[in-house]
Amino acid sequence: LLIGTILILWLNSYIPFFVLAAFVLRDFMIIMGAAFHMTVYETATPNPNLFGKITTFAHIGYLSGVFIDIIFSINLINFLVDISITLITLLSLFLYGANWFKLTAKLHRE
Repeated sequence: LLIGTILILWLNSYIPFFVLAAFVLRDFMIIMGAAFHMTVYETATPNPNLFGKITTFAHIGYLSGVFIDIIFSINLINFLVDISITLITLLSLFLYGANWFKLTAKLHRE
């Protein structure tokens, strides 16, 4: 739902491409990492981490701000906010990746 919303907002030039790219990259890599662990190591669905939940909450807040800007033209969202949400998204991706590398090393040793 978030990816569809962000795609439509980008197509209508309400958000920059790098925000769309970060959102899509994060979700794609999470899905690929989970699929890898579930198929190769035959594990259960990996659990989300706390920062991942915070990131999703930040995404919803960001999109809400974009919609408020569109509806009321009060300029809540600016380039600094775009950069901030992108950095939060990429940090979340990095943390998921680090956790998966640790889990992969642990499962590989077993």
